[in-house]
Amino acid sequence: MRPQPQAYLGVSRPVLPREHVLTFYIAVSTTPSQSVNQLLPLSTLTAFEACGSFPWAKSTSGCTYVRLSTPRARFGLALVHVHVRRKIAQPHLLIEQYHLSLENITRLMPSRAYQTCYLCGTVKAPNTYRRQLEDYPRPPDHLLRSNDIAGYPEDVHLSTFYASAKKDRAWLQSNLEYLENHVLPSLRKSLARVNKVVDEYAVALSPVRALPTEVLITIMSLCVTEEGVDLLNIRSSSAWSASQVCRRWRDIALDIPSLWSHINIDLRKQESFLYGPRYIGLPSILKMFFDRSHPLLLRTTFACDSATHLAKSLLATLFQYSYRWRTVDIDVVPALAFNSASRVTEAPHLESLKTNWMFFMQEHNYPASVISLSGNASQLRSLSLLGERRGAVRELSTIALPWTQLTTLNVEGNFVTDFIILAMTPNIRTCHLITKAVALDAPPIDIRLTKLRTLKLTGYSVYFLRSLSAPALVSLTIEDTPPQHCGVDRILPFINRSACSLQKLAFEAIPFTRQVLPLLQAVPTLAGLYMDIALQDDSLQFDLLLSALMYSDPGHDCVLPRLKELSISTYSHNPINASILVDMVKSRRLVGQGSGVTRLHRFYLRTNAEWNKLFDELKSLKEEGFDVDFDLH
Repeated sequence: MRPQPQAYLGVSRPVLPREHVLTFYIAVSTTPSQSVNQLLPLSTLTAFEACGSFPWAKSTSGCTYVRLSTPRARFGLALVHVHVRRKIAQPHLLIEQYHLSLENITRLMPSRAYQTCYLCGTVKAPNTYRRQLEDYPRPPDHLLRSNDIAGYPEDVHLSTFYASAKKDRAWLQSNLEYLENHVLPSLRKSLARVNKVVDEYAVALSPVRALPTEVLITIMSLCVTEEGVDLLNIRSSSAWSASQVCRRWRDIALDIPSLWSHINIDLRKQESFLYGPRYIGLPSILKMFFDRSHPLLLRTTFACDSATHLAKSLLATLFQYSYRWRTVDIDVVPALAFNSASRVTEAPHLESLKTNWMFFMQEHNYPASVISLSGNASQLRSLSLLGERRGAVRELSTIALPWTQLTTLNVEGNFVTDFIILAMTPNIRTCHLITKAVALDAPPIDIRLTKLRTLKLTGYSVYFLRSLSAPALVSLTIEDTPPQHCGVDRILPFINRSACSLQKLAFEAIPFTRQVLPLLQAVPTLAGLYMDIALQDDSLQFDLLLSALMYSDPGHDCVLPRLKELSISTYSHNPINASILVDMVKSRRLVGQGSGVTRLHRFYLRTNAEWNKLFDELKSLKEEGFDVDFDLH
């Protein structure tokens, strides 16, 4: 029977400049009678100090015994250092044998190639067994490439290596399972704990803690957005996030009124969520926000398409703070407006009001209007009236609003209503009228708006031009007019009657007619022309317009000599004439000095056509500073 391999605790003694280091490790011997002296020379030093917590030592009868007492599962066959602090004379150091079976020895063999000592740093561990694993000879190539049988003694060596390799494989698999089932989970838990500690230290040592209060106030003030705080989603707002960092940040955030003065309340399409317990306290939260924003003025948006109890409570809370309104946008259903128990009779700081018609009208069950601001809104300059208007026309004159001080007016109504409102607002500078129906038999009213500079007409509102004059008008936009009532033929009489110096003219979503060219010839002061038009099957009129815009020589009178920006968006069954278009744009871009014609700065084309090689000539002008863009489909 082969002798059982034994393990001994051996000692080596390398010499360092200032101290001696004793390295302890397991030595394996297949001969039980072999002495330790034959394995490694004994040390002649006895006084030592244990390095770390690896070994422990004790003295008996003047001799020192050193045992490897570290837990096997934790340290394996670790390199053990003993640092000698002083030299002692010649007594012997006895080494006690540490008997282990071969299985335990292999389980102890190093899984790490290096060990760390807190005194001498990182040293390499003995890896004799590791080298043995790496040094298995491969079978001969002729046996791997053929079906030849290995002869004697080659088959004996192969069988020996084969059996040894299978044992090593089993040992490696066992160790891998041990690592995966015991060591790695423990390391992952430890890593998670350490990560948490590292994160906590990073928070505790964060330099943000040292920021002065003034800097934090500036940073938080920059978080105020144009959308404001969404009351139904408070936690997504920057104000709420800043107030939840810590007590100091919360105190600072509560002392910044601008974080809480802009509130957005949108209850539309939220009916299924408005009956839960999380929304019961919304009126109280809204009131708290308004109180926090004191003394700043309020900017509030409120939209609702149902007359629920929550909507009524929020609207009542909003009306309670009308004395601090600055800009208010209220869009609700008629049932909520007429059933409002609150009234707004005072808004001394209100500058802009956007709301529904119903708040100003009177019903037989509600004789008083919800909003009445005839003499208590001295700062009101912008008014927007939306939705369906109720009530008779004669009641418009009874609406309590400071009409004469308005400078911006946006009205959605019918033809006659808009006429009456325009007559009551002689000082408006910006106006947008949206008319969905027209009364062709309504008697025209002559209206002269001497301060009007920007006018936008949507739908049938283009019919207002037949009785309107605006000598100070500089911008006119006509959009979404029905094909049979496009009203382009009414623009020219309006321009001649107003005698205005129009600088911007825009057609949006209207058909192109032959009246466009005479109109452009009547506005030589025009600097910007924006046409979103639909061409008929015969695009001859459009070609004539491009030819009229072309500049040929100093003696030629071209249309729109001051044109700087030209935008054409068109749809046609037939492709546009690219040659005429490119020649026109180049002629207006490359005009010489002293020609009396302004150089074209920007050109934009959007049409249903493929790329034409002629467009490359305009692209080349882009390198010279010409702003040109194409959107082809």
